[in-house]
Amino acid sequence: MNIDNLQMILADAVNDSDLSCKEIPAIDLYLDQIVNLISDKNKEGSERFSDRVLTKTMINNYSKAGLISPVKGKKYSKEQIVQMLFTNSLKNVLSMSEIKKTIDLLVCCNKDGNVGLENYYEKYLGMKESNRQLCPQITVKLIEDNKYDIENNIDYLLAILGIVSLADYFKSIARAMLEAMSGSCGNDGENAAQTADEQKEQKKKKQDKKAASKDEVSADENVSEVTSQSDEPDAPEAEKTDNKDQG
Repeated sequence: MNIDNLQMILADAVNDSDLSCKEIPAIDLYLDQIVNLISDKNKEGSERFSDRVLTKTMINNYSKAGLISPVKGKKYSKEQIVQMLFTNSLKNVLSMSEIKKTIDLLVCCNKDGNVGLENYYEKYLGMKESNRQLCPQITVKLIEDNKYDIENNIDYLLAILGIVSLADYFKSIARAMLEAMSGSCGNDGENAAQTADEQKEQKKKKQDKKAASKDEVSADENVSEVTSQSDEPDAPEAEKTDNKDQG
């Protein structure tokens, strides 16, 4: 193994292909259309990423885990497709619950609602593009700092172990940073962050309470009407007798 071959390996190893928001149609799509769209995009990258497909089963699992907002009918919106792409990319490092927590916190911390998930996804893709350049540089630096001779099989294998340990630490760092962020949105010293699910639950409770209040008012009006009818005075006795005589 020489340095030129290593550079080719490194370039190929980071040559995945991501579907951008601009490449997602504005119209709603069926599952088959989404799967084919992502599959075609994957083919533009290195062959080693061809197994990173998105299947119907995976999408259904994402929905059950609450990572995709409920679908209306059989078609998915552009926002839901972005949720799928986000999840499918992050799952290589984070668990489903950690991905959900990350997305919930993005929604929670964006209290003004002026930045959508599509914007965050595009920023994420921008960071990935930078990291495609950075990762090979880090790898070469690791080899140089440890004075590994990659033409020597033992040194080459030691370099691989070093990269594995580095990847493991980065994964641990990401999870630790997420745990530290979970308790706060970082706004005005709030003690706890309300996740998107909690916000939805509170909204639902308010709606249920409002509906129950309307029902109570309606019930009270019905009772009042019945009471009013029952309180009407009976016809005078003389009037009843006259009516009877006329009969």
